[in-house]
Order: sequence, then C-alpha cells, then structure tokens
Amino acid sequence: TKLTELMRRVAAGYDTAKHRTRTQALLVQSFYAWRQHAITCRGRRQRTLRGLRWYTRGHLMRNVLRGWFRAAMRERKGTLEGRFSQGLAAARQELGEQYQGSYDSISQQLAEAQAALVVEAEAREK
Repeated sequence: TKLTELMRRVAAGYDTAKHRTRTQALLVQSFYAWRQHAITCRGRRQRTLRGLRWYTRGHLMRNVLRGWFRAAMRERKGTLEGRFSQGLAAARQELGEQYQGSYDSISQQLAEAQAALVVEAEAREK
C-alpha cells in the first residue's frame, strides 16, 4: 500500500544516496591518489633532470675544460708565463725592427758619406 510504497522509495533513496556517497568517496580517493602519483612523478622527473644537469656540468668541468686548459698550456697561451713570454717576444720583435731600421739608415748615410769622400778625393787629385 501507500506505506509500503513510501518505505520502498525511502529505501531506494537511501540506497542511491549511499551509492552516491560511496562513488563520491571513491572519486575523491582516486583523485588524491592520482594527484599524489603526479606529484611523485614530477619530483622524480625534476630530480632526474637536476642530476643530469649536475652530471653534464661536472663532466664539462672535469673533462672538457681540463682539455682546453691542457691545450692552452701546450701552446703556452692563457697562462701568465705564456702571456709574459708572448709580450717579451713581441717587444723583442719590435726592438729588432727598430734596430734594423736604424742600421739601414746609418749604413745608407755612411755610403753617402763615403761617396762624398770619394768625389772629394777625386777633386783634390785634379
């Protein structure tokens, strides 16, 4: 009758509410589990990238820059001693060029004076 129908509806509503509550709880639990998994994966990925960057930077410092430094040491460039010896060689070259220029001008003047002396000696003989 009406009471039975009412009781049936109340029981069905309660069952539906219970099912919805259970479904909602499962949705919330699965969402938080997914969120935790996403956070864990993100952290793992960031740690992996950080480790890769650290290893790459360490590898670069350890091997490549050491190789460059060794090559610079072989060529005596990039070191204080190398720069000093290069500056010394440049100064020596510059001084050599100056002395060579002075020597050439003095030898030219000497040749001109000798030619003038020869002309003067010939004029005296006549």
